[in-house]
Amino acid sequence: MDNETLKKVFIQSHDMIVSDVDLDSVIDTLMTKAVVTGEEFCELRKEKNAIERRRDSMSLLYASSKPDTFLQFHQVLRDKFPEIAKKIDGQLTSQPTDGKFLLAAYNYI
Repeated sequence: MDNETLKKVFIQSHDMIVSDVDLDSVIDTLMTKAVVTGEEFCELRKEKNAIERRRDSMSLLYASSKPDTFLQFHQVLRDKFPEIAKKIDGQLTSQPTDGKFLLAAYNYI
């Protein structure tokens, strides 16, 4: 699965992710993988309201221009939140790929 397809699935799953995932923990891990910069990390930490911080975290990921943001995000969910990852994986099987397939995705699965 490619990054853009994953992004679409994460957008469709936004409500579930914001309500059921500890995005602070996910962002911590994504920072260590250089998906989130130190500056972005500090900016997110300024928000004291947990739900707003979660929404801001997802907005940051949606706006990312890094080519593997959602591949990395998907892997972090698999590692830290396997039940949520299974739900995401279920949605992936229903997504058309238009013949696109990235071998690199297997490195994260």
